[in-house]
Amino acid sequence: MKRCAGCSATFYCSQECQKKAWPTHKTSCRAKWNTPLQSAGVLADCPASELFPSVAALRAALAHWVDMHAGSLATLAKCTMYLYGGPANHFPAPYPRAIVFSLETAPKDHPWIDNSSPAEHPAKGFLILNVLSLSRTEIEERIPTEPGAPGYNWTAMDEACRRGEEMFRRNMGKDSHILAGMLPAMYTPTRSPVMNMRPIPIFAPRGAAAEVLDGASRDILEDVRTFCAAATSYGLVSRDGTPTAGTTRIAQTLGTMVKRKQKVWEWEPLPDWDWNRVARELVPAESRKTSLSPDELWQRYNYLTHWSAFESR
Repeated sequence: MKRCAGCSATFYCSQECQKKAWPTHKTSCRAKWNTPLQSAGVLADCPASELFPSVAALRAALAHWVDMHAGSLATLAKCTMYLYGGPANHFPAPYPRAIVFSLETAPKDHPWIDNSSPAEHPAKGFLILNVLSLSRTEIEERIPTEPGAPGYNWTAMDEACRRGEEMFRRNMGKDSHILAGMLPAMYTPTRSPVMNMRPIPIFAPRGAAAEVLDGASRDILEDVRTFCAAATSYGLVSRDGTPTAGTTRIAQTLGTMVKRKQKVWEWEPLPDWDWNRVARELVPAESRKTSLSPDELWQRYNYLTHWSAFESR
């Protein structure tokens, strides 16, 4: 792979590929923080400029961060969808709503699980401020597009969701009926010219979460969201397997990304990880809606949201 010499953030498979991509890449490649965008107010006081040397570097870091935290982000999206009306309010296509992740760049003195730099570590660099389910009209009203700031290509997102759903159903074979669909998701760092848009697969719920949620169920979903956001804020990465016959998942397994030889990042589980032991450090009691232990919380969350067809065979 060849790295762009201008921004040091984008990779290409060949020089020919790089030449073909230049017409669309050159704007972000040349967009340093001391550009007219900053003086125009679009990048004013953008905290990302302290960690990333260019707009392209910020864009690449955001894409890597979303990839690394796919498990926690999918759980956050699922909980948010249920809290905002469930699958009936979000499907089918054309997708009426999107899950919007409001992010901020982590400050230099933020406490991570280890001492590696967030500018170099793919699981660090961003903190989750809020996760909302918004209609397209609400998104355009709440997140206005400024000159030079990211825009919303709804046609491309609809097409990405459609293609993603086809691929998932094809790969799942006879179990494809448990897929509710692909949910549009947007990741928007505050005061930033960068946005990441991609679909998230959502599986059909069993019983309880498919109906109107009571107060206790909503509190469980809110606490799961709080735990997931807290884990990502420490640079912890979850691994969350696909449901299989005869298995019941209690909680996500958390670990860290470790750089191996040839600069390859690999997930490594934390030794002796115990949700109950570290819960107080990650999420103080005053920040929770319930008094459930983490194991009890995840167990009830699974009951609310997981498909039971595997267990009934």
